[in-house]
Amino acid sequence: MARFSAETVRLAKQELDESLARMQQTARQLARRGEHAERSARAEQTAAGEKCRQMQQQLDQVRELMVQNQAALYRLEDGLGSAFRRREAALCREKAAEEALEEAQRQYRAAKAMPLPAENDPSYAFLEQGRRNALKQGARQIADAQERIRTARQEAEELAVQMGDAAPKMDQCRARLARLGGAVTALGSQIRTLERFLESLAAGLEAYEAQGQTHLSGMEHAIRCMEEPQQLGTQAWKAISDYEDAMNRIRY
Repeated sequence: MARFSAETVRLAKQELDESLARMQQTARQLARRGEHAERSARAEQTAAGEKCRQMQQQLDQVRELMVQNQAALYRLEDGLGSAFRRREAALCREKAAEEALEEAQRQYRAAKAMPLPAENDPSYAFLEQGRRNALKQGARQIADAQERIRTARQEAEELAVQMGDAAPKMDQCRARLARLGGAVTALGSQIRTLERFLESLAAGLEAYEAQGQTHLSGMEHAIRCMEEPQQLGTQAWKAISDYEDAMNRIRY
């Protein structure tokens, strides 16, 4: 009877020991896999966060370029408006100078065609001097009007060239702004995607940690539950062994 009880306890103890060892091994494997998965997820989270930070820097740089290009476009537009107004003023001055030239030429022709009395006429010298003065003044007025026409026309032509040069530059600024706007949209979309991925990853890690902790707690509880009967089995095996030793000593 003692041998049967001892064998039964020994087998039960062996089974408990094996089950406990398997559960402990499983717990260690789960812990290792959990640590590896968590490290991988953390590394992916760090990489995604760094990528998001870099893209945010790129977005800030693109936005700064947009500000610079917009400012350049405003300057070109202001310059174009100023050049247009100055050209209009130059054209007005040119027209006024042309009218002054026509009047000076008319007066010059009138002075040149002014009839004079005979040289022996008492008024001849006075009228001749007046005619010469009128011709000189007319010549000066003609020259002055011609110079004003030349300078006004030259200014208008130079301003027209400036306006012509500004137009393609403005088109280039607008094209750059359009491209930069597209880059801002694309980068913003990618950043939002990364942010959603990071949020999902953080939520997944939180859920994984909670689930892993719950599972490990369950394993630890099961191990504790098995450790108690294992201890009892060890005590029973020791008691039976002691009993058999005592019986053997009595028998022999």
